[in-house]
Amino acid sequence: LAYLSAGEAHESRDWWPSVREKPFIVEPSPEWPGAHRVDIRAKAWRDLFLGKIVPAAIERGYAGVMLDTLDVAEHLESSAPARFAGSLDAAASLVEELRARYPSIAVVVNNALPLLERLGPVIDGVLVEDVYTLCLPSSESCVKTPRALRVRKENALRGFVAKSGKPVFVLIYAWPSERGGRLVRKSLARARALGFFP
Repeated sequence: LAYLSAGEAHESRDWWPSVREKPFIVEPSPEWPGAHRVDIRAKAWRDLFLGKIVPAAIERGYAGVMLDTLDVAEHLESSAPARFAGSLDAAASLVEELRARYPSIAVVVNNALPLLERLGPVIDGVLVEDVYTLCLPSSESCVKTPRALRVRKENALRGFVAKSGKPVFVLIYAWPSERGGRLVRKSLARARALGFFP
């Protein structure tokens, strides 16, 4: 699957110079240098994403796409509801339109938990981060995901599986020195017990 960022534009992309001044470029991402959050409702962004970015990936021989940063829509709508109303709906409709245009490719979304109920019929699976471990690039070790966050994510994913029958993939992050450690072993066991693919 081709990794595609649906909610952010990155300065490293060849098309960046043509969009850097566009109104749909909202703000820099504080987590990832060079990445900029986009207003996923904007027609210009949707046209670029569906008309150029996705086709370019398919033409390179990928069997499908893994859509990252759809959760930017949730962030923008919750942090500035008046300014970004309808962002979550726009994120869902972007995936639905992608599926309509490309009915035979595999489509996996990353995170996007608030969209899963609506997207279940049109996606082939979901990938989720930070269900069991949290690792910040600036830290020297990973920590166990707080229970409330883990339970919230697990419940959403179990509901998705029960309703759609489609796979859930969970990323269990760890630094190399931690790979055989207790936290990773427990995370693997819990994910597999729930039918998730770690």
